Amino acid sequence: MSAPQSNPSNNDILSQLSISQLPFTQIPNSSKLYLDYLYDSTQVIDFYPSLNSNNSSNNSPTNSPLPKSLVETVLSNSANVIRRTQQRDLVANILKEQNQVFGCSEKALQNIELLKDPSTVAIITGQQAGLFGGPLYSVYKALTAIKLAEELNLKGQKAIPIFWIASEDHDYEEVSFSNVINREGHLNKIKHEAKGNLGNSSIGNLTISQEIEENISQLFASLPQSEFVSELEKELCSAYSIEKAFAKAFGQIITNFFTKYGLVLIDPMDTKLKQLAAPIFEQAINKTQEIAQALVNRSQELESKGYHAQVYTSLDMVTFFTLENEHRSALRHNEENFTLKHSSFTYTKEDLLAKLKADPSNFSPNVMLRPIIQDYLLPTAVYIGGPAEVAYFAQISAIYKFFPVEFPIILARNSFTVIQHRDSNLLKKWGLEFTDLFAGLEVIKRKVLENNLDQEIIQVFDETNQVLQSQLDKLQNSLVKIDPTLAEALRGGKEKIFYQINNLHTRFINSNAKRQETLVKQIERTFNVLYPHKNLQERELNIYHFLARYGVKFIDLLYKNTSPENKNHLILSI
Repeated sequence: MSAPQSNPSNNDILSQLSISQLPFTQIPNSSKLYLDYLYDSTQVIDFYPSLNSNNSSNNSPTNSPLPKSLVETVLSNSANVIRRTQQRDLVANILKEQNQVFGCSEKALQNIELLKDPSTVAIITGQQAGLFGGPLYSVYKALTAIKLAEELNLKGQKAIPIFWIASEDHDYEEVSFSNVINREGHLNKIKHEAKGNLGNSSIGNLTISQEIEENISQLFASLPQSEFVSELEKELCSAYSIEKAFAKAFGQIITNFFTKYGLVLIDPMDTKLKQLAAPIFEQAINKTQEIAQALVNRSQELESKGYHAQVYTSLDMVTFFTLENEHRSALRHNEENFTLKHSSFTYTKEDLLAKLKADPSNFSPNVMLRPIIQDYLLPTAVYIGGPAEVAYFAQISAIYKFFPVEFPIILARNSFTVIQHRDSNLLKKWGLEFTDLFAGLEVIKRKVLENNLDQEIIQVFDETNQVLQSQLDKLQNSLVKIDPTLAEALRGGKEKIFYQINNLHTRFINSNAKRQETLVKQIERTFNVLYPHKNLQERELNIYHFLARYGVKFIDLLYKNTSPENKNHLILSI
């Protein structure tokens, strides 16, 4: 076993830190809806009732100054949230039970107690229960909520950060794995096969299998040795123990990450929370047709304005699932009846209302209804989400009118790429900017390798192309005057000639690459760390990649640089 790596202290990290910002307009695959939401909100104000000219736009590319900061906007809207009549004491007592199971801190318990105060608002975010905490953006969501709650408290508005664990989701494939960079620089996908029905059962019904021991060994075999690894492994083994519920393991590890910050977690599969949410399910049953029509109309409205509809809608859609033998079953609505999808089994409206009255835990919201249940149970002032969530809230806002809740402020989570000193130096050495990586690995590899080739030979290739192009153009112009068919034949010949030269050029680069194996591995590793799978780092890598190198103080570093007002992608070079 190799000796533990020497890791810089948190103070050293801070002293080396440099920060730059990248507007999402420069990041591939950013949707028009998300970009307008961030930088030109007047275009989408019809889809987000909480948007108005008082929202901050301090780092908009257009630099259009607006009078109120985000905090001031939340403060001015808080009165609407406080007027709601949530069953605060009941919810707080449930949260206390749940968070004590997760091993929460005293600060989290104090925040839960604060929820009972009628003047307290909630800053909410959430995510599916990804293996070992999921992708980095789960951490960034939590930090954005924590930071905004702190800023509101400093302004005199009582606020608590809450993380909604999406334990009712049944897409296990999305949460079953975690990505880290192994010691060879490759992206290592660690996948867990949980116990239970992995097809249609809610994640909250699945449990950790014995395979988890091998998964944890795979994780730490991939990470560098350091003084932090022993404690990290101990905490992870405690959270992800055999037979523990998959979502509860996630809850425990997220609690560990944010112990000092008082983050409160909520698991919506709790039967007592289902009882409290029953009126929302009842309304969803009674207003199914009107809700579906409103969602279809909103989707069409979005598309007519050049935006996309994040969630497919149809006139027969139903915004909730029923649980049939622990299977989360979708329904379709037809006149007065509800039919289980891919089945002939049918409920009447009265059947569903009776089923709800008998046991509300047999109902589960879909992506459209989930936020409404959240805002019914909690005094939501702000919901913090990623690009996809911001997009589907543009649809969901159309159905809030059917329920006794108000649409919250929707805030984009902070977004980061963390570039370590080694990778930063390599980019500089190769003459690359972070944005150059968007071209893809093969393009970057070719560019870097070409810069390290024999420049005389490269120049000969360039000169050959230029001379041939010039001479063949002259020949073609002459042939056109004599016989156009000869000129056309030459055109096809030119394509073959340049194809062969470019092919030879590529073979030359590849031949050289074999001799520069170390350089190729450096390029691939750097790409895997900074832009894995041609995706932002935060969407692919797990936080243990950094925790193993810097310890839990890495989270403090992120927290220090989290700003709820920020709308751009932050690049942290450490």
